[in-house]
Amino acid sequence: MSDAVSIPAVLAQRGRLQPDEVAFTFVDYDVDPDGFAESLTWSELHQRATVVAGELRRFGTVGDRVAIIAPQSMDYVVGFLGALEAGLVAVPLSVPMFGAHDQRVSTVLRDCEPVAILTTSASVDDVMPSVADVVGARIGVLELDALDYDAPPAPYTVDRARAKIALLQYTSGSTGTPSGVTITHDNIVANIGQVVTDQFSDFGGVPPVDTTLLSWLPFYHDMGLMLGIMAPVGTGRHAVLTSPLSFLQKPARWIQLLARYPRAHSAAPNFAFELAARRTSDADMEGLSLAGVHSIMNAAERVQIGTFRRFNERFAKFGLSTDIQIAGYGLAEATLYVASVEPGTPQPIARFDYEKLSAGYALRVDEAAGDDAAADAAAEQSGFASVLLGLGPSRSATFRVVDPETGIESPADRVGEIWVHGRNVAAGYWRNPQRTEEVFGAKIVDPSPGTPEGPWMRTGDLAVMSEGSLYIVGRIKDLIIIDGRNHYPDDIEETVTAYTGARTAAVAVPGTDTEELVVIAELRRLPSTPEAVAERVREVRKEVTAAIARRHNLRVADVVLVGQGAIPITTSGKTRRKESAAICRAGGFSRLGSGV
Repeated sequence: MSDAVSIPAVLAQRGRLQPDEVAFTFVDYDVDPDGFAESLTWSELHQRATVVAGELRRFGTVGDRVAIIAPQSMDYVVGFLGALEAGLVAVPLSVPMFGAHDQRVSTVLRDCEPVAILTTSASVDDVMPSVADVVGARIGVLELDALDYDAPPAPYTVDRARAKIALLQYTSGSTGTPSGVTITHDNIVANIGQVVTDQFSDFGGVPPVDTTLLSWLPFYHDMGLMLGIMAPVGTGRHAVLTSPLSFLQKPARWIQLLARYPRAHSAAPNFAFELAARRTSDADMEGLSLAGVHSIMNAAERVQIGTFRRFNERFAKFGLSTDIQIAGYGLAEATLYVASVEPGTPQPIARFDYEKLSAGYALRVDEAAGDDAAADAAAEQSGFASVLLGLGPSRSATFRVVDPETGIESPADRVGEIWVHGRNVAAGYWRNPQRTEEVFGAKIVDPSPGTPEGPWMRTGDLAVMSEGSLYIVGRIKDLIIIDGRNHYPDDIEETVTAYTGARTAAVAVPGTDTEELVVIAELRRLPSTPEAVAERVREVRKEVTAAIARRHNLRVADVVLVGQGAIPITTSGKTRRKESAAICRAGGFSRLGSGV
């Protein structure tokens, strides 16, 4: 993908030069439980995008916003590319569930003030309750599946020099109100180049022509948008897509698609690897082999070492190489991708002294204990070590670990904040110059040779460079400080999950003299009687309290056990710790076992 082009320009070129090659395939499991595949060639995709663009220009011009509120489908792909083709700013969103008013969608619409909504005829009635109160009758509504794609598009022209902003990627809001990250066309081009350079370094940074980019991730999430729509156009490689709901209904579908399409590259959050490993049977994989899979990135949330190993072990018998799963790191403010190890190389795994890590230093321990799940579990349960997966050095994307207080680069084995620099870094936050300056305008004090002074984007993520590899420790805003000691909620949550098997939120709440630790944990597969549930709750509370005391040297003020789905999450599946703490303080959680 040339440095001087944009997604619309590349799509037009592919329509001319690769007209009959299949570009996108969407597998619909609602139409057929075995999967109904709909495909578009590059020329068909470009034709549809121009039809959408012609219609959109009736409502706005270059720089105006258009919100895409449609179900995961080929229509969504066409709508997004049509918005970019028109020179408008795309705002990818999700359809409100069950026709209910969606506060997040309403908040985003108020913030971005779109001139049009792209949806489908089946979803328009579900979408309008979240739209009407915010924008009223003045907005244009296009039902993508009702357009005549065989007709010539309405005439339009686009000043590509003025169409600098491509999309607003609204953050998931795990620590506050969603913010619109301003992504430019240049950001997209740069980050696609970084992704393929690093993820296909074993092929000289160019995906082979038979590569399949495979995704079920939601298009309104940055990783789903990049993997599912932008990277396929940028690389010209075949995309095979399905919906998040199709995956959740049957996680084996993801693994089956990986086996059925050549040289598959995919990505997903950690929870998806856990679901796939636990809920894919041998019968699901009958006659299938994963030997041809190129790579699968585990990213978007903290990678759990137990899940990482279980996934590899579960599918090894079906030909999956242990080097196929790759831990990755990225965020919307960097367009998406920042770091990962090279494909085909062993995943770095390190055990760090827990007390030292809490104090801001990384001290490796127990290296002679062996590189296996039993050794990891023994280290963690002893309360002595945190087991973390490495992400390699700074490669195509530029990052540094910096002391967030002084702005000085952190030496090796010292915890600091990840700062990112380069063309992939977004232009800032939509209509929020103050926060843009705070996050995107950082400068490094006395930078090392080859390190720019600025501007740097502050990620808010704490990490350490150890033996040349980046290890994520936690988030600054989520840090729990009790009795003057730092504790990372991810570590505490991982300890608890070993006993609950489900989502957990570790939060700090005000106590009498200091902050206190409260753990909110979901329980799954509950017993059938109230008495049995109460007994299970008592056992888990006792186990969790003892484990946290042993491993983290912390007293738990309260263990709140709740049913599955009770803990609030972001649109990308991350735990909303701040909101969880507020609900807990207000007594808003329905505790399991409280009625006996």
